[in-house]
Amino acid sequence: TNSGRFYSGASTKAQPFATTPVINGLSYNFSAPSDTLALSPDTETLYYGALGGYTMFSLPISVLSNFSASSDAIDAAVQAAFNRSSANGALTQCDGMTTSAQGSFFYGSFGNPFENSIVQRLPNGTVVTLYENVDTMQWVDTLGWAGPGQLVFTTNRLQKYFANPIQLNFSETNFRVLSLAVPGQTSYLEAQSPPPS
Repeated sequence: TNSGRFYSGASTKAQPFATTPVINGLSYNFSAPSDTLALSPDTETLYYGALGGYTMFSLPISVLSNFSASSDAIDAAVQAAFNRSSANGALTQCDGMTTSAQGSFFYGSFGNPFENSIVQRLPNGTVVTLYENVDTMQWVDTLGWAGPGQLVFTTNRLQKYFANPIQLNFSETNFRVLSLAVPGQTSYLEAQSPPPS
């Protein structure tokens, strides 16, 4: 319909207690608001959270797509869904996120001194580390699917770009596109019924 809407509320803001992740032993300040987004496999629920935060909130798509709904009505529909955590239970910031048709969330985990990893949050809430590397996995960002059982994502050392002064060393590899086998998992889009022929 060539139309859109803007929504801002308490749930879209950075959480003041969660804006200083420690990455490879160095502290950074990220007071960034909502950045992490994912859709449920049935595409009926939007999940979102602040980069400078730990909490993922949920909002029914039906409320968000009702352009006559007021901001107060949207606020009333927002729920705290879960806290992002790493496999050891520590709360974590993250940037990109995706979901699978099987109900898992996938995201990068950072904010612990020496943990740079990609994790899977299972439907029962258990979090498992899929891959970890303190060098190549700094700041997992955009996540997508290359096909069934194949997750694709970028890493970019964005914390070094945001530092003042910029800490990126351009004689090193800072930006990567990586793939990871996730057997038994498929894109959340695979859960959708095919369009009628």
